[in-house]
Amino acid sequence: MTNDRRKHRRVTLKRPCWVSVAEGNAWKECTLNNISVEGANIVVTTSANLNELFEIHFTRDGSVAFGAKVVWQNGDNIGVQFTDRPRRSR
Repeated sequence: MTNDRRKHRRVTLKRPCWVSVAEGNAWKECTLNNISVEGANIVVTTSANLNELFEIHFTRDGSVAFGAKVVWQNGDNIGVQFTDRPRRSR
């Protein structure tokens, strides 16, 4: 019997993604471990201060991004909740 309390199924991806804390700031590369309708699990590969709202980009050119916030953190492993629908800049 599983003790998983998630509302939505997660899909394992293990692919690169990028985070940015403020517009104009340098992006930090991360690993997207898994994703669901409402959030994702990422691993930061460099120091990234994600104590506030931030954007998570799923394409290198930034054409697909979500607003997100940290829900939990265990070292470099971070659970995020999406705060809006995906944005496409192109």
